[in-house]
Amino acid sequence: MNKFKVAGLAMALGLSTNLYASDFSYNYINIAMGKTDSSDIDPSSSTGDYSSISGSFIFQDALFFSLESTTYKFDAQDAETLQFGVGAFTATGSTTDLYGAVRIANSEVGAVDESGFQIDVGLRNQLTSHVGIDGRVKYHDVFDESGMGYLLAARYYPAPQLSFGVGYEYMDFNENDMNTAFANFRYNF
Repeated sequence: MNKFKVAGLAMALGLSTNLYASDFSYNYINIAMGKTDSSDIDPSSSTGDYSSISGSFIFQDALFFSLESTTYKFDAQDAETLQFGVGAFTATGSTTDLYGAVRIANSEVGAVDESGFQIDVGLRNQLTSHVGIDGRVKYHDVFDESGMGYLLAARYYPAPQLSFGVGYEYMDFNENDMNTAFANFRYNF
């Protein structure tokens, strides 16, 4: 099946559910930095630098637009991904949200440049007024091989508009295991 048909079907199914507003902000700008490990992308150095800038904004009720640019820098070559798409969210409890997004993705590893899509499904939970957690599963089909991944993160809110977080992400990226530990800063608007 054509990967764009799969992405369209997933988006249609996700957006056809009954959605209602939650207390989590989906209007934000997020900056993350960290270290990544992958012996497959760069045989000369398994550890590289990770950086990401992402954002999201609600454009209608419980629907949001998202954009993310991620870079993995190794000694011999870099890997870069740019994604944009739409998502939806719904409250599943007083302190928990279920969310999902379908994004068009363009990835470049060295001189190889490919396009495809990524689908994310996750849960956000506010443990206290100042501490929240986020977990998501990712499926992407960009290169010849599709891959799965997951992200686990914790976030501290010193104020409603500002938060700092730490997290871990695993991605099977074009048959390369990418293990990333990161810290981030988020501004909610």
